[in-house]
Amino acid sequence: FEETHYLVLPNGPSGSGSLEAQVVSGFDQDDGSGNTVVTVSEAFSAQVQNAVAAYVSPIHPEELRVALNQAAVNLWPTLKVERIYHHINGSRAFNGVWDAWTSGVPDWWLKSNSALTVSRLYVPYFGAWGLTLVADGSARYLYLRPPMPSLLNELDGHAITLHAFLSAGAASSAGVSISDGAGNGATVFHSGVTGWQEIVTASRTITKSSPTQPVEFRLHVGASQTVQVGPVWTEGGPKTEILPLPGIFRRGPSRIGRSSETWPDFDRLPSRVGSFHMEETYPVPEGASTLSPVRLLRFDDLPPTGVSVMEFHGEDYVSRATVETDPYEVDPPFDEALYMGAIIELKSILSQEVSSSSGAFQRQLEADWRARLDELLGRQVMSSPRPVVSLTPALSEPGEGTDRWAWED
Repeated sequence: FEETHYLVLPNGPSGSGSLEAQVVSGFDQDDGSGNTVVTVSEAFSAQVQNAVAAYVSPIHPEELRVALNQAAVNLWPTLKVERIYHHINGSRAFNGVWDAWTSGVPDWWLKSNSALTVSRLYVPYFGAWGLTLVADGSARYLYLRPPMPSLLNELDGHAITLHAFLSAGAASSAGVSISDGAGNGATVFHSGVTGWQEIVTASRTITKSSPTQPVEFRLHVGASQTVQVGPVWTEGGPKTEILPLPGIFRRGPSRIGRSSETWPDFDRLPSRVGSFHMEETYPVPEGASTLSPVRLLRFDDLPPTGVSVMEFHGEDYVSRATVETDPYEVDPPFDEALYMGAIIELKSILSQEVSSSSGAFQRQLEADWRARLDELLGRQVMSSPRPVVSLTPALSEPGEGTDRWAWED
């Protein structure tokens, strides 16, 4: 245990939620009172309480993260993430099919109040996800706030309707409305009859937004009600020339398809959309007033208007982790390739450590693992990427439906 080991606390000491690691400077199997005592070289930021989970590892967690990230880069393009995104053609309700989520909420949509509960609907009306809204004892709503609000100002002077597929258990428990620089439009509600209904607002001539009266598309839920939401889109206005893309498309889409049907099944191949290119704008204020770049897709040949589903497909590097709890999105058997690649990087790191007395042994292990990885990459199955799932890195609690990784020779 001594000298070469680190004590890792995934839950942090009392009063701290951050991961911390220190070198183990002393170990006593039995202090005379039946206790095992581990002493670290430097104190943690706060007292470590009972029942705080700990790991002991010969490798610092930072080295694990570096190794995983480097392995992900080295295995491109064999190891890649398939990206997909849906958009309703001509709509200004961006991310209205709920493909993109960050920190438990759909990208670019904000709560009117923190008491509104937002979660993914795992049996959606269409696409990968739907949306479930649960209000507390007061009526609440979810509203669109795109990364560039000016994208909605191009609707100034145009007649717009907002559409949404809603499922609710009581009349007037779910509805949609449009708000703009002239105030709030009337809310149109679900009838309460069981099942999905397409709810449409009255046509509204949009007035350009101001800081105190922005253009917003709103999804309403009544007090103490639960509402399910399917696709949301707008109709009317000029053709859509520019679309913001969620962060998952870091490299941009490689192909775009447009279905000939309003709600196609998943077996139909959409027709290809022609020329497009990516633009990046910075700075853009996000909902929390933080500055970030926004990636815009500009159509060189405008697609036809009309209600139809557009599908955006692309490929990206496997997600890089920034902390030990970040997910790596990779599906078997590619997770095995990532595992082997990370082991190779770790062996390289360990062989170069000044204090290491086993450099030659670590280099031999690196060569052995590299031979195994080359054999795996030569298999035909590695040339056919599969749909993405998420695996959680070592030294953190396993995510739902995943297994803990074991780092062994």
